[in-house]
Amino acid sequence: MRDIESVGGSISTYSGANSMGLSIEVMQPDLPLAIDILTDILRESKFDSAEIAREQDAQIAEIRQEREQPVKVAMLNARAKLFGDHPYSMPNLGTEKKVKALKREDLIEFWKSVAVPSNIVLAVFGDIEPEKTRSLVLKRMGLLT
Repeated sequence: MRDIESVGGSISTYSGANSMGLSIEVMQPDLPLAIDILTDILRESKFDSAEIAREQDAQIAEIRQEREQPVKVAMLNARAKLFGDHPYSMPNLGTEKKVKALKREDLIEFWKSVAVPSNIVLAVFGDIEPEKTRSLVLKRMGLLT
């Protein structure tokens, strides 16, 4: 994160019911750095236990906060009724019980099953030369020698 911020860029993540993603924004001259960081994330994510615990605490706090918001509670109840046993009936943040039970090994297993080439879409846009950028991405990711 510091490396991206040191060049005036940003990195963020998102997730939804059917997808998750990562966005890295940099100026064109810093594209190689962004590709290197993306490659490192895809191949070398560590899933540090202390970081996982911090994220679990933050997520549990957010789950508890949602329970205090009448509109959120109504939406959760509506989803449960509409979708029954389907995964869409589950709250986006999960439940306290599930979040507390999540182990590092679970995250690693999930990551290894989803962060695979067949599931990944890479979009690069801006002031770039498409073929040069394609070659750079393939080379930096070790897919082109």
